[in-house]
Amino acid sequence: MLSDTIPIFGYRRRPYMVIGWLMTGIACLLMSVLPLGDPYYGDQSIANKAIDTLSAEQIATIDFDAPSRGIKLIILLTIGQLGTTFSYSGYSGVLVDISQQESAESRGTAMGNGMIFYNIFSILSAFFTGLALNTPEYGGSFSWTVTFNGVMGVCAAMSFIVLPFTWFCIQEEKMITRPAKSVFVYLYELVQTPIVYRFIAFRFFYNVFSLFSVTASSAIQSTWAKVEPVNNGIATMIAALVTLIGTWIVKTYGLGWNWRVVIVAAQLLVVCIDVWPTFFTIWDVVRSQWLWLGVPLLEKVPAAAAKYIGALFMLEIETEGFDATLFGLGVTAQDVGRPFATVLTKTVNGFF
Repeated sequence: MLSDTIPIFGYRRRPYMVIGWLMTGIACLLMSVLPLGDPYYGDQSIANKAIDTLSAEQIATIDFDAPSRGIKLIILLTIGQLGTTFSYSGYSGVLVDISQQESAESRGTAMGNGMIFYNIFSILSAFFTGLALNTPEYGGSFSWTVTFNGVMGVCAAMSFIVLPFTWFCIQEEKMITRPAKSVFVYLYELVQTPIVYRFIAFRFFYNVFSLFSVTASSAIQSTWAKVEPVNNGIATMIAALVTLIGTWIVKTYGLGWNWRVVIVAAQLLVVCIDVWPTFFTIWDVVRSQWLWLGVPLLEKVPAAAAKYIGALFMLEIETEGFDATLFGLGVTAQDVGRPFATVLTKTVNGFF
């Protein structure tokens, strides 16, 4: 809404993207120089033991002040996330504007290309963090590490490097006239149309049910499946590659498919694929990090199709100059479902 209604020096997108990357870069730079202090568990061998079963010597290795030192990191991570939100909002406005200039037959191609490049850099990110943070402190087996501060330093550098590309590579015309109506009037009128409020309901409930999980999922992965960070990073890389392929397939061949059929079929496939490694690991039929990480890679193709098709709907609505607001409405409808899914997960899991 800010980028649509309050231009900076006449520009609605690039200034907000630059501000966002600056916020993220500064936050990451501060995290790269602030000392972390000692870890909570000085002896990693007691990490999975109840504290009442530990000896006095073992309890002495625990740094009970570690959680309080994490507050400053939480604040800086929040600022960094807010910065990426600013940048993403400006980018979304540019993307919607470009996409609506495409022909009806090819509309969505620009969005698909954006998702493909996003996954390419996700591969590089997963590769880096998987190698950089694979010491025993992070559940890995390497004797060397880049450290958390080093990773944040790289993130800060990448945030600053992208600044000139943001300003000089994105084409944007200077805003001369403001939209004819208020953004609040536009949203009020928009959400009253059946096609929009049904779509909002779909995005909300889709995220609530798809993110409903089990609170012990991370413990299952680390304790039962014994997944190491480096292998988790490799799986994340492959997942991004498979997602890239799935997005490319839909972008190339599926723009004219029936969107409802694609989303329903994709979600059924995701459930059918995911059930096997999950049940086999829980009931101790097979407990292997390769089963836990490998089989779910297959579900990334239908999941990518559902995500891409779900986003295409926003390109078919008249924006009236509120491109970023429209895209933000769709993203917000989806993200609001996340805390609801978390509450439902913890409520249901509390009975077990």
